[in-house]
Amino acid sequence: MKEEVIRILKELECPFQDEEEVINFEYEGEKFAFIVEEGEPFIQLLNLDMMTISMDNHDEVQRLKSAINAANYNCYVSLRYHIQWNEISAVGGANILFEPFVPNRKGLLQFMLGKFFEMKNYLKEQMLTLQYAEQPETLIN
Repeated sequence: MKEEVIRILKELECPFQDEEEVINFEYEGEKFAFIVEEGEPFIQLLNLDMMTISMDNHDEVQRLKSAINAANYNCYVSLRYHIQWNEISAVGGANILFEPFVPNRKGLLQFMLGKFFEMKNYLKEQMLTLQYAEQPETLIN
């Protein structure tokens, strides 16, 4: 299964680095990772930095958590947050069935990668919506 993921990344001309069960790669300027475990029918696709903010800004942290919760209701990509040092990051992930019987696996991966970009845009929109709801005078169209 890992060989097929690598073959598709080469077809998509994505620079990648293969490390045991993780394949780190870049697609349209964003950094992603596949977690591929031999014998498992699913691969996990991750974007570890969809948005990062400082933990010092309590209002932004709360907005990010709320935006993540709102985004998880209606998307292919699920979000969670990760705290490291003094930052909180939105992390996107999706489990993808990647067995040989799945048709057009390249198209499936491209579709899912597109959903990550949609999620990132939705997350930004949610952050702005929440900020405007709290402080309508601070945003000017």
